[in-house]
Amino acid sequence: MSLTTTATAICAKAFYTLGVYSPGESIQARDLNTAFGVLQELVDAMNTQALTVLVVERTVYDLAANQGTPANPYTIGPGGDFDTGTAARPMSIQGASLLLNSTAPYPTEIPLAILTDDMFQQIAQKGLLNTLPQTLYYNPTNPLGTITLWNVPNTSENDLVLYTDRLTPNFSALSAAYVCPPGYAKMFRLCLADALTLLYAIEPSAAEKIRMDASDAMKDIKLANVKMTDLAVDPAFAPDPRGTYNIFTDQGG
Repeated sequence: MSLTTTATAICAKAFYTLGVYSPGESIQARDLNTAFGVLQELVDAMNTQALTVLVVERTVYDLAANQGTPANPYTIGPGGDFDTGTAARPMSIQGASLLLNSTAPYPTEIPLAILTDDMFQQIAQKGLLNTLPQTLYYNPTNPLGTITLWNVPNTSENDLVLYTDRLTPNFSALSAAYVCPPGYAKMFRLCLADALTLLYAIEPSAAEKIRMDASDAMKDIKLANVKMTDLAVDPAFAPDPRGTYNIFTDQGG
């Protein structure tokens, strides 16, 4: 079950855990603001860790004819061509597809290969036009990421589907309501308390206990976020569907 809380409540409970304040005692504004800043840094850092990501979102975006070249890529992020609202641009793109006949009762979704930096570099003619792109290259520039398609679609009839990590949203204000997934409120409290131990000179044995509890709470979150994935096999160990030929025995297989 989800728990609705606020940054003020999490910061207060972190101070109670540290023993800096007693439950019910009024917390000074400067301490509350310090803890709030550290909490925001904590959430921001969490989004660099794959197992703190809650879900993978599927989002459909409109394509424009002749856009998607290195000189004219799509931007993604707040206010970009692919607008993510208040959410930051994705750290990475987990999957991509071309959606054909998106207004039809049964549109067809064709997966696009996602290129690495090296694979994109190997493409000699990066601006070739075609009706159907085959690959996508994502560069997580800041504040907006950039998306290049190859071949570059010369029509706006189809849409682009992106599968991206939904990052943990940050606390917008001390009093703003925040709906925590199961286990997150405890993890925020303990990890914040752990981060504040040096700032408030907590006794070493107490600080170590908080650090261990915070580590356990983060492990619980990461275990809950583990998802089943398809088994990846190196192509070198997979049979070639085209068959093989041995030049020494003049035999195919």
